[in-house]
Amino acid sequence: MKDRLITRRTAMERFDFPSTDAVRMFAKRHGVRAMNRGRLVVYDPRDFERLVAPASGVFDGGVRRRRTRA
Repeated sequence: MKDRLITRRTAMERFDFPSTDAVRMFAKRHGVRAMNRGRLVVYDPRDFERLVAPASGVFDGGVRRRRTRA
């Protein structure tokens, strides 16, 4: 493997997500690249590092942020 990939649990621990589900929501919402390795879905940690650093209020698991229709 060229780039080191991380699982949801690792991402949760490294980037202070409340749950692995929140990691999934975050990844889905921000278009983080997901790859399958056997049964595990793994992410590129550089995507998280790029997204997590500027935004601090992203770990809401997608509950509070609702899109409003124009």
